[in-house]
Amino acid sequence: MSPHAYGPEIAVIGMAGRFPGAATVDEFWNLLDEGREGFTRQPLRSGDPDRVTTIALPADSAAFDAGFFGFNPPDARSLDPQLWIFLETAWEALEHAGYGPRTVEEPVGVFAGAGLPYNWVTTVDLSDNVGASSIQRAGFGNPLQALSLHVAYKLRLRGPAITVNTACSTSLVAVHLACRGLMSGDCSLALAGGVSIPPWNERGYPYEEGGIVSPDGHCRPFDARSQGVVVGGGAGIVVLKRLEDAVADNDTVYAVIRGSAINNDGGRSAGFTAPSFAGQVEVLNAAYRAAGITPDTITYVQAHGTGTPLGDPIEVRALTEAFGTAVDGPDRCALGSVKSNVGHLDSAAGVAGLIATVLAVHHRRIPGVVHFEKPNAHLSLDRGPFFVNPDSMEWNPPPGLVRRAGVSSFGFGGTNAHVVVEEPPLQAAAEAAPGPHVLVASARDEATLRQMCSRLAARLSADPRLPLEDVAFTTQQSRSSFDHRQAVVCTDHRGAVELLNAGHGEGVHRGSGKPAKIGFLFPGGGSEYPGMGSRLYAAQPAYRQAFDRCADLFDTELGTDLREQVFSKSGAALRRPSLMMAGLVATELAVAELLRSWGIHPDALVGHSLGEYPAAHLAGILDLPDLVTLVAVRGRLCDDLPPSAMTAVPLSEDELRPRLAGALSVASVNAECLCVVSGPMGDVERFEANLRDEDITAKRLPVGFGSHCAVLDPVLDEFERASARLPLRAPRTPVISGVTGTWTDAQRVPDPGYWASHLRRTVRFSDGLTTALADPDLAMIEIGPGHGLSTLVRLHPACGHERIIAPTLVRAEQESHGVADLLANLWCHGAVIDWDAVHHGQRRRRIALPTYPFRREPLPGVPRKAAAPLAARRQAPSFPLPRPAAAAGPARDTAGTDTFQEAVADIWCDLIGVESVIASDNFFHSGGDSLLAVTFCSRVRERLGRRVSAHALLQHPTFGGFLEHLGPAPAASPLLITLRSGAAPRTPLFLVQSIGGTVYSYRALVEHLHPDRPVHAFRALGLEPGESAPTSVRDIAARNVAELLAAHPSGPCVIGGHSSGGLIAHEMARQLLDAGRPVPMVIMLDTVSVTDSRRLDLRSTDDVLALFDALGDSAPPSWQALRTAIRDDALVRAVVVATNQAIREFAPERIATDLLFLRARDRDDVFGPNPEAFWTETFQGAAKVHTVTGNHLTVTEPPHVATVAERIEEALAQADTAATGIYAVTPSGLRINGLSLDQAAKLLILTGGLTRGKAGADHD
Repeated sequence: MSPHAYGPEIAVIGMAGRFPGAATVDEFWNLLDEGREGFTRQPLRSGDPDRVTTIALPADSAAFDAGFFGFNPPDARSLDPQLWIFLETAWEALEHAGYGPRTVEEPVGVFAGAGLPYNWVTTVDLSDNVGASSIQRAGFGNPLQALSLHVAYKLRLRGPAITVNTACSTSLVAVHLACRGLMSGDCSLALAGGVSIPPWNERGYPYEEGGIVSPDGHCRPFDARSQGVVVGGGAGIVVLKRLEDAVADNDTVYAVIRGSAINNDGGRSAGFTAPSFAGQVEVLNAAYRAAGITPDTITYVQAHGTGTPLGDPIEVRALTEAFGTAVDGPDRCALGSVKSNVGHLDSAAGVAGLIATVLAVHHRRIPGVVHFEKPNAHLSLDRGPFFVNPDSMEWNPPPGLVRRAGVSSFGFGGTNAHVVVEEPPLQAAAEAAPGPHVLVASARDEATLRQMCSRLAARLSADPRLPLEDVAFTTQQSRSSFDHRQAVVCTDHRGAVELLNAGHGEGVHRGSGKPAKIGFLFPGGGSEYPGMGSRLYAAQPAYRQAFDRCADLFDTELGTDLREQVFSKSGAALRRPSLMMAGLVATELAVAELLRSWGIHPDALVGHSLGEYPAAHLAGILDLPDLVTLVAVRGRLCDDLPPSAMTAVPLSEDELRPRLAGALSVASVNAECLCVVSGPMGDVERFEANLRDEDITAKRLPVGFGSHCAVLDPVLDEFERASARLPLRAPRTPVISGVTGTWTDAQRVPDPGYWASHLRRTVRFSDGLTTALADPDLAMIEIGPGHGLSTLVRLHPACGHERIIAPTLVRAEQESHGVADLLANLWCHGAVIDWDAVHHGQRRRRIALPTYPFRREPLPGVPRKAAAPLAARRQAPSFPLPRPAAAAGPARDTAGTDTFQEAVADIWCDLIGVESVIASDNFFHSGGDSLLAVTFCSRVRERLGRRVSAHALLQHPTFGGFLEHLGPAPAASPLLITLRSGAAPRTPLFLVQSIGGTVYSYRALVEHLHPDRPVHAFRALGLEPGESAPTSVRDIAARNVAELLAAHPSGPCVIGGHSSGGLIAHEMARQLLDAGRPVPMVIMLDTVSVTDSRRLDLRSTDDVLALFDALGDSAPPSWQALRTAIRDDALVRAVVVATNQAIREFAPERIATDLLFLRARDRDDVFGPNPEAFWTETFQGAAKVHTVTGNHLTVTEPPHVATVAERIEEALAQADTAATGIYAVTPSGLRINGLSLDQAAKLLILTGGLTRGKAGADHD
């Protein structure tokens, strides 16, 4: 097959599995290749002679990493174990393919099926006295309906999610459907497979004469001694992609699916569970036609091969018929069956055979059939091309043929599947890339992180041929990111292994994953070195392009090629002030652009002396040509200065000034006891001599002239005239002024004389650091040569021990290593790196590396043996009673024998499903959700008779904090609740509660917004005892506005809300605008129109509950929980009914602000098809409508909320600009960039800035 001519072939690019005796696909291959069984055996117990004590289950099949997938223990216990295992296997399969679960952008399909949910049926209580919501919640754990859905939901996969059930052929049928889904374009990537876990039984299985199970615990396919199968359990998944796409994306292709077919026997068998000769022949021939091949090109068949006296002969006879006379001679095609190794895996049997075949193709070996000695005479192997090899053998097809195989799987009830698999085309080797390389790893906890690093080190040690650049790329691109992080910077395998195992030292970076804000530090003169940046110029296209832009502009100004001057090893040219300044500014801007191309953008800028020029450009104050002109003018003027110098002195400014004489000046105050003195050469020399007399050592700086001193006075007027001709703009990014040591922002635009003052006056660098370091989360990155500024930051008393401080170009020979260390450091501290840009277009390959090591634990309440009959279980509690841990703080007595603390702990443990609780346990981190939180507070209120706010856990989420909050008399919950404090200058977002009255529904949204975004939310009035429910929308809005103004008396704010919250936000915006408070925007999250609200006519609790019933499965669990709260909690019920009444009577007025409307893509008949059409007519400003995935009830929940947050942050970026001064409220009204509204509007019209007509809303 030509490497450039691809048909409908499907590539297998990854796989994962858990089988008896094999926890991974690598272990599975070893099991097959070595010809071993994966079974374990228990001693035979007396009194049970018919029991076969062979156990064919994967290890840890009774344990699950529930917390990893966000399940609290009660929910996890409601899942059948097949779901547990399949979720973990799906995660591993995607990682094996080189794709990060939860981060894949293209649509990924899930096609899979499970066996009978024995354990789910015997564990879940479905008795008559269980409520409907409990039964529905339990139904989520049934793998026959929810297997693929759970995978798609938990891994955030957006392709089709189809659960298949065709008995034993389920997983190979799933593969066939996945191939069709890929070819039709339903998905770009697909997971296909199956899982089956028979009932947990540590004593094996019962044998019945005449049945299909083996009486001795061995499966002998095709052998004269074959007596039946061993019933096994396991899971397998293959990751599939169109071959053309896989080759284009440089995926590792293990094998190719050439074609497949499925059919049904149609009743042409001896019984429902019996195989059909005719049906098998038909599916074989159909598969070969689909693959476009003839069977004589197949040299291996992975058969269904159950080892039963009936099944094997029928299967071989069907194969012989399908192959016909086209195959020349005997012993041309090997027969195999993995059931001899792992038993019959029921719904996972087909994919187990497929994985075995893919591995055989990949390793170019055909595994043997365990226990095969003599063929079953009924097979008539002498009449066809088939043979059975007892031992593994090299796979060497006849000349002219590729390694090609068929895989069969047949299910009782007659659904058959056959897949044709062959070796992939040769893939071009990936480009080699010089080091250093950044290998990254992250986990949910420290112990797992250490295990991940150890496993990766072991993999590198075992295969030193692995291209380190591909290893780095795969770790960067194919793993989800967690809070515990480690990265290593290495150049070879040995170094990588040592650093991964050590976990500390030079080249190892660790962090918490908490996103840090980024500050760029730009050094001034004296930090340059010969050849600075030359290695980055040669290796990094983004650096090279940025430097070239600067060099070309400086060439026009200075008449010389800056590249020749800066990259010269002698460095002679850099002694000339104009070339030094130009070279330093160009270098710093190139480093900054390189980092920005990698996704590292500054939140703050600090420049030292000359370094303030590139800082001003990045802030948006100066464009690049003007910056170059200004630096060139400064440089030329300094070229002609009389001899002068600068010297650093370890004295404070107050100690220094009395010692100054002549024309000396304090050039800069770099630290509390470190200043720089500048002036004429003679004055500086005499000053240094005087200091030596005092035993004070001064250090002459390696610059050829003095800045910030009287030597510059003769040129200041000329420099000011030159700078005055250049336009200065308001900065987009805050920058520290070296003159004042304070922020320069949109409200403090530099005046035309600023740069002359900056050149002459003292650099207040230490004051600037004090200003910048007031933010404890601001990382300080030195952009340019040297590490002098990094050292000053570390010495500053406000620095702190946890701050990230990193240089970039420390030494010429270590430039690439320096930026690699920076990347590693920032990634470990939460930076989102554009790794594609880091590899700047190189074709890297995704390769198989160790996958995430789940921390599986047995779940309390899940039986390890066969469960009791359902009727018996109804008479006993399902789970062990919780045992509260010893509490922090004094216990308080309640009415009864329980202490105050024990009562709260009982409720906590019962709802979360844990055995104990300690003070630091976080309700939401332990698996609690908004529903359980409301329930928890309600139960505490009922049991203790205490006043407990429905939002108490949102404000006090830890057990200890909640107890402390309760205290003797807990206060009522505030109406305005801070969800995140955030930081200036980001505009605060105020969210209004939706129909249920609580603000828990916004927790996921807040987590996805920028970490600095201040977010507050209004709960409904009426949720606290003694409060009256709302009566009108205007009253609700007025109360909210009063709360907002009291808490935030000035500045603009953005208001929004989901569902009815958006309607209230609209009225709040009207009242705020009438009061003169700027509201740049209102955000509506699928807010129902007033027309549709009136149509729904929800007048009573029964009406609301009927609405939930009508929504059915489209309502997520959190909204089903709201249904329960409405039914059970009188306060919530009153709020919901009153709010609906208020909405029906509301008539919105048009308001003069902008609208962002986020419309749910999945519409239904309940909430109306086009709510945005109603709301865009109520806004006079710009209306932007985005369609987001999900339905009306799920847009605020994962995975859809991530897109919602992204859209909101994009819109809020404009409001942030407003908050920093583009908009300003003055006594004469609102002004935009200094213009009145009328002037601004005229300007926009003249420049074409207003393009919206009355029709108005922009859609995407």
